[in-house]
Amino acid sequence: MNGFADRLSQAAFTAGMRFTDWHLWGPFQRALADPAAAQASVLARILGANAETAFGRHHRFDRIQGPADYRRAVPVADYESFRPLIMRQAETGEPALTTAPPVFYARTSGTTGEAKLVPVTGAGMHGLATAQRLFACAQYRYADSFAGRVFAIAGAAVEDRTQRGVPIGSATGAVYAAMPSPVRRRYIVPAELFGVDDYDLRDYVLAFLGLAARDVSCMATANPSTFIRLLEVVRGNWDALLDDLKSGHVRGSENLNPQQREALQARIQADPVRARELRRLAVGPGLSFASIWPELRSVVTWTGGSCGYALGALLPQLPPQIRVIEAGYQASECRGTVNIDPLRNICAPALTATFFEFVEREKWEAGGGEFLRIEELEEGRMYHVFVTTLDGLYRYDMKDIVRVTGRLDATPCLEFVQKGRGYTNITGEKLSETQAIASVGRAASAHGLTAPFFLLAADEANAVYRLFLELGEARAAPSIGAAVDRTLMEMNIEYSAKRRGGRLGALACVVLRPGTGAAYRRHCVRRGQRDAQFKIQHLQYARNLEFDLAKYTVRVPGQTVRPATRFDRRGLV
Repeated sequence: MNGFADRLSQAAFTAGMRFTDWHLWGPFQRALADPAAAQASVLARILGANAETAFGRHHRFDRIQGPADYRRAVPVADYESFRPLIMRQAETGEPALTTAPPVFYARTSGTTGEAKLVPVTGAGMHGLATAQRLFACAQYRYADSFAGRVFAIAGAAVEDRTQRGVPIGSATGAVYAAMPSPVRRRYIVPAELFGVDDYDLRDYVLAFLGLAARDVSCMATANPSTFIRLLEVVRGNWDALLDDLKSGHVRGSENLNPQQREALQARIQADPVRARELRRLAVGPGLSFASIWPELRSVVTWTGGSCGYALGALLPQLPPQIRVIEAGYQASECRGTVNIDPLRNICAPALTATFFEFVEREKWEAGGGEFLRIEELEEGRMYHVFVTTLDGLYRYDMKDIVRVTGRLDATPCLEFVQKGRGYTNITGEKLSETQAIASVGRAASAHGLTAPFFLLAADEANAVYRLFLELGEARAAPSIGAAVDRTLMEMNIEYSAKRRGGRLGALACVVLRPGTGAAYRRHCVRRGQRDAQFKIQHLQYARNLEFDLAKYTVRVPGQTVRPATRFDRRGLV
C-alpha cells in the first residue's frame, strides 16, 4: 500500500484495533475466568428482556431464578417449534419471541424444505459484530493478517425483505457490511457484490478483484471449497481476466444492478502493469494463490468437519508457510465460538451473547443424557449443543456436535465436529434425512418404481452426494438420480446454491441388487443394533459407512459415473 491516503487508512485501522483491544478484550477475558457467572448473567438478561413476550408469558420467564429453573420450565425445541411464532412476529410485529423487533432475518434451509428465517435483533447483531471484532483483534495481535489487504468472501447481506420491510439475507454478509469503515477499507470486495444473482458473473467479478490486488496478506471465507472454486474460475478465464485488468473494464459488469456497478467501479482502474506481471505466471494447473499473492500470510476458514477435506485440497495452492486460522463455530442461529488465539487456534465459546447447554453425544443419541453447563464439560469429550440466544431461540437444538479441546482460564474451548445424526453438511448445504427420504420417494414414485432400501452418502472428499439404491429396474438409475438431485435443489436452498455454484457435484446414483436392504439390516444387528428397534439411517457421511456395498452393486449399462462403493481416507473409491 502506498501514498498518504494509504498511510492514513493504516493509522485509522491501527487506532480501531487498539480501541477494540481496550474496550472489548478485557470484559471477554473476565467472562472466561468465571464462565458460570457469565452464563447466568446472559440468561438472566435474555429472560428479563423477553418476559412479556407470548413465549415468555407462556413459560413464566418472570418466575425463573436460574439455569436449573429454566431447564424445568422450557423444553428443548427445533426450528419447526418456533416457526409459527417467528412468522407471527415477522408478519404482524407482535412481540411473540422477543420484545425488541428483529432488525434482520438470516435465511437458511429447513428440514421440511421450507426455508428458515432466523430472527436477529439489534442486540443480537451487536453480539455478532462484537465477536467479529474480537476475532479481528486477535488476528491483528497474533497473526499479522492485516499487514496488507484482506480478500474475504461472504454471503449477500440483503437478498429479500419481509412484508414489513425487514432485510432477509446472510448474517455473515450483514456483519461484513456493518464493520467499521477503517476495517472495511482493508477488504478488497465490496459487500454489494456478494448479492450478484448470476453465480458465474459473481465469481468472475470476484476473480477480477482478487487478481487486481497485489498486497493480499489474508484470504477469508467460511468454507475452503469456495476458494477452490475461485481458483478454477481464474484458471478457466485467465486471458479474459488479464485483458479486463489491462483495460479496466470487467466484461459482464453491465448486467450488474446500479448499486453493484457503482461499488465495482469504485474499486477498479486500468492496470496494464499488473496484467503484465500476472502474464509471466505459469497458467493451468501450475497457477496458484501462492503465485498470485506472494505476500499471503494467512487463510481464515473452517477447518473442522467436512471442511477438512476441502482444506487439504486448498493447501497445495497456498504458500508453504501459510497460517491456517480456524474461523470458529458459527451458524445462522448463533455465533458459537470466537478464535481468540490464531497461533494455536483456540476457540472460546461466545459466553456473553449466548447461553449454552450440552449433552454427551453417546447419551443424547441413545435417547437420554443429562444437560450440562459450559463449565461442566470434560476435555476430549463430544457433546450435542443447545443454545438460548438474544434473538428469541430458547433451548434450541443446534443438531451439531462439538468437542472440548482444552481450557482457557476456567472455560472449556470447543471445536465443531460434524452435524448430528440425521444431517450432513459438505459445503454448507445442511441436508436433512427428511429431505433425503422425501426426494427419493418422490423420484421413485414418478418413475412408477419402489425403492425398498437406499442410503444417501455425503462424500466429503469429492464434494458430492452418492445415492445407493436397491432398485428393480437398473436402467432407471440415471434419471432417478437426476430427479433426486433436482428435488433436493427445490427443497433445500443451500443445496441448490452449492450445486449451481459448482461447489457440489451432481448427485450420482448407484444401483444395488435386490436383498441389499436385508443384508444391511443383518450387518447392523450383528454390530449391536436391536433387531426389534432397527431403523435405517438413510442419510450418512460416507466415511461412516462400514457395510461392503461393492458386493451388492449392479452395473448399469451406459453408466458414466464409476459406482464408488468403498470408503478410505481419500473418500469413496
